[in-house]
Amino acid sequence: MKEYKIYTCGKMSGIPFEQQMQWRKTLETFVRDKYDGSDKIKFIHPPLYFNYEHMMHKTEREILDWEMMQLHDCDIVVVNLKGIDSTIGSHMELGAVQGINRFGDKYIYVVGIGEENNLHPWIKETCNRIEDNYSDASQYIIEYLLI
Repeated sequence: MKEYKIYTCGKMSGIPFEQQMQWRKTLETFVRDKYDGSDKIKFIHPPLYFNYEHMMHKTEREILDWEMMQLHDCDIVVVNLKGIDSTIGSHMELGAVQGINRFGDKYIYVVGIGEENNLHPWIKETCNRIEDNYSDASQYIIEYLLI
């Protein structure tokens, strides 16, 4: 069975660590509870590695390079669309995925979670699929992407 790497993208700055992780853990729980091969899935939650409450990094470049490397190695990106308009990091991550998809040697699927209303059209275009909630997003990931 293939191993999958899922990267969780979403606003981090200005939000407490617990809040950064809450949606990520909810999504991970939904996927792991519904998917038989959950031991073959690796979730990459950036706040577990780099965050602004427990600063383990020395430079912003360190974070940027690490996240770009993780994105390049992943199979699926799940992006929380809540607050997407105020997070340059998430915009850069989605832009990097678009670059990989168009000019790289692989394709990374992007699933958005949240409302489509008032999203910038380019954000909509970076998502292959947008679901309103974690349950529907996890079901879609399981049925269509973890095959």
